[in-house]
Amino acid sequence: MIDLKKIDEELNSCVRPATFPLAIKACRSLDEIPQKARMPKRDFGIHFPLCSGVGMARRWGWPIAMAREDIYCSGLIVLGLNRPTDFSPPDFYEQGKLCSGASYTRTDEAGARTEKATMKFDYGEYVAFVVAPLSKAAFQPDVIVVYGNPAQIMRMGVAALYLQGGSVSATLSGRLGCSQLIVRPMKTGECHFAVPGMGERMYASTQDDEMAFMIPAARIDEFMEGLRGTQTGGLRYPIPTFLRYPPLLTPVYHAFLDSAVNKES
Repeated sequence: MIDLKKIDEELNSCVRPATFPLAIKACRSLDEIPQKARMPKRDFGIHFPLCSGVGMARRWGWPIAMAREDIYCSGLIVLGLNRPTDFSPPDFYEQGKLCSGASYTRTDEAGARTEKATMKFDYGEYVAFVVAPLSKAAFQPDVIVVYGNPAQIMRMGVAALYLQGGSVSATLSGRLGCSQLIVRPMKTGECHFAVPGMGERMYASTQDDEMAFMIPAARIDEFMEGLRGTQTGGLRYPIPTFLRYPPLLTPVYHAFLDSAVNKES
């Protein structure tokens, strides 16, 4: 069992994120949804992109659960809640017309390549997704997600590499952040970081200086050992910048200050 509260405490101590670190779970049954989780359609009377639910969880501290009827974006296909052919016309998505129609690519062919490159769950693999602050998660997560500035992302990347070395990869597609936040870490089993896309910035209030770091549950013990090891070794956030140097001032200041030093000597 992952001690989520302890992990939350250590992340806040070592990384100091501005928003709540998150636990995310992919549910194979609606019975896995915690009772206290809010569901957009049921509790707010609206539906919206999954990334909006992520924004609510990390900014407001609410556990949010989202099933098919709660999500209103093409992430329904990425998350395996709909088939591409469920929409009309049935080949619109796979032919890249949605991507090119939204000006992410110039041509349908380029759009089709983008859609094909986007990692997806199989249809029906999961029926809902729950996201909550680590300190309030009443479930064992599949992925832990922490948002931060580039220096904080670097700090977590170093922790992820502490035991095995190598490098941490990044993804950027400009869209469909749910693939980067949930699908990729679950399918690859590797830590990675992502540059949030347009939708997440427009509908989830993700800021210009924010990126996201993803830790699969299977990697969390290794990651936390790395976080502690690097912290002990002095790799910290905020970055301890070098400050022990004499000031370079204008000549009049040097003459004025040195005159007092000369008198003392």
